Amino acid sequence: MTETGGILTSTSVRDYGLFETYDETRLRDSGVLSESTGLMMNYAVAAADRELFEQQLAYTKSTLTGQFGLFFWKVSADGELSADSTASVDDLRIVGALIDAYKLWGNEEELDLGTQIAWAIRKHEMPDDRLRDFVNWRDWGHPTVADRIQLSYIDLTVLTRLLEYRPDWKDAVQANARLLSDGQAENGLFFEIYDFNERRYRGPRQNTINQLYCGLFLLAADPTQRRLLDFMKAKLDEDGVIYAEYDLETGAPTKFFESTSVYALLARYAQAAGEMELAETVLERLLRFQNTNKRSKLYGSFADDELYSFDNLEALLTLRLYNNAMAAGADTPADKTVGTKGPTP
Repeated sequence: MTETGGILTSTSVRDYGLFETYDETRLRDSGVLSESTGLMMNYAVAAADRELFEQQLAYTKSTLTGQFGLFFWKVSADGELSADSTASVDDLRIVGALIDAYKLWGNEEELDLGTQIAWAIRKHEMPDDRLRDFVNWRDWGHPTVADRIQLSYIDLTVLTRLLEYRPDWKDAVQANARLLSDGQAENGLFFEIYDFNERRYRGPRQNTINQLYCGLFLLAADPTQRRLLDFMKAKLDEDGVIYAEYDLETGAPTKFFESTSVYALLARYAQAAGEMELAETVLERLLRFQNTNKRSKLYGSFADDELYSFDNLEALLTLRLYNNAMAAGADTPADKTVGTKGPTP
C-alpha cells in the first residue's frame, strides 16, 4: 500500500531458499487499480473495519474519481493518470461496498454517494440499459462507450442490491440478467464477451476466474441457477484440482495450472449457494498456497514466482466472509473456521 492508501498491483518474487522477498521497484511501477480499491472496500465492510473503509473511500475520492463521477481503472503509485477509461465492474464493486457500508454503519452520505455513482454508471456505461466494459473520455477526443461487455463484468450482486433503493432499475437489472444467462452453455460454462455490433457471444475460452465471477453474479439474480457450480464440483471430483481455463464446447481444461483467485472465488460461490462443506474443502486447498515462512517478506501472502494484489484481496475477502458465516452459525461442522493455522485473515 502506498502512503496515500493505494494498493499496488503486482511484482516478481525472489526465492533465496531460506526466505522469499519481492522486487520493490517493479511493485511501485505496477501502479494502482480501482479493482484493488473496491475489493479492499468490500473487505473493510466484511471485517467491520471503519478506519480502513474510510481510508479507501478517501483514496477513491482524491485519486481515482474521473469524469462523470466514475473511476479511472488505473493510476500510478503517485496518483498520476495511467489510463483514460473506466472499468464498469470496478465502478459497480465500489457502489456495492458503499451500499453495504451504509447497511452496516448507517451513514446516509455513503448511500447517497453509492446511488449517485450508480446513476452515472447507468447513464454513461449502460446504453439501452445493458452494461458495457468501459467509457473512455480522452483517447478518441470525446466520451466513447465500449461496444462489448465481458460477461464477468455483469455484477448482478450489486445491480440487484440497488433495487432496494432504486426500484426504477428493475428493467435494467432484468436486461443484464438475460444478457448474462443467455451467454451460458448447457454444461455451465460461459462465453467471454457479448459483441453489441455483431449481436452475438464470442470467446469459447475464458479464464476460470471470469467463469466463476459469471456464476457468482448469475446466482444473485437466480438462486436456482447452479450449472457452473455443478461443473466445477465434477471437475474437482474428477481431477482433484480446478484448472485455470476450460473449453466451453468440450469442457476440457486448456490451461493446466492452479490459481489462488480461482479457489477463493469458488469457495465464495459455494458459500453463496449454501454449500458450506464444499466451501470448506476448497478453502483448505486455497490455504496450501499461503506463505507461512516467518522469515519471508511475503509471510501471510499468496504468491509463487509472481505476487498479485488481486489474488491476495480475493483470498482475504473470501476467508473473512467464510469466518463471518461460521461466527453467525452457518450450517457446517461446529466451531470450524479456516485461517487459524499460521496467518489469519
